[in-house]
Formats: sequence, C-alpha cells, structure tokens
Amino acid sequence: MSTPMKNFPEVSTALLEHLDQRFPDRCPTECMNDREIWMEVGARRVVQFLQSIHQEQNDTRMESSYNVH
Repeated sequence: MSTPMKNFPEVSTALLEHLDQRFPDRCPTECMNDREIWMEVGARRVVQFLQSIHQEQNDTRMESSYNVH
C-alpha cells in the first residue's frame, strides 16, 4: 500500500484467519451464476484489503521499534 492508513482500526490476526476461512480464495464453480461469482470476488477483495492493512500496521510497528533504539 503506497500511503499508510492512519486512523484505521487495528486488524487482528485472529480476524484475518476467521475471514480467510469464511471467504477462501477459490475458483468459481459451474453452478454459480454471475451475481454469486461477483459477490464472492467482492468478499475476497475485502479480505485482501484487510490483509494489506494488517501487514502495513505490522510493518509500521516494526519500523517504530527500530527507530526507538
């Protein structure tokens, strides 16, 4: 992510694990219609967005700890 998401609520690892299980990254099945496919894609995009925020929060936390020393 190019700019930090300041003021974004903390994203926990437990939340990400739960969402990743609930909305896994998978291919659509033949029985899914267009709407169902796009709903799955949208849900997965939210999970990926939160994963990137979580990573950024951890990176920022690590950078801050290095700057303290």
